[in-house]
Amino acid sequence: MPISRTIERTATEEKSSPGPSKRPEAPPPVEDPHIRKDPIEEPRIRKGPIEEPPAPSPVPGEPPPAPPVIRDPPAPTQKPNEVIRVA
Repeated sequence: MPISRTIERTATEEKSSPGPSKRPEAPPPVEDPHIRKDPIEEPRIRKGPIEEPPAPSPVPGEPPPAPPVIRDPPAPTQKPNEVIRVA
């Protein structure tokens, strides 16, 4: 024996009808002269570490430039101007 049910509609469902929309269409967009139309170039992305430019070639009669000294940050217990030597 089938049970009959009445389906109630909410106020929102009653207002929205499947008919045509009453909203007017939006006007076409206005061309802005300040907007660039040419394609945007992608910036060049460097991959890997940033390297310093190569050292200038040694001049005859002059010693070659000394290699750069890489220093670690000071230890928490290190005093100013104290050099800790590691064997």
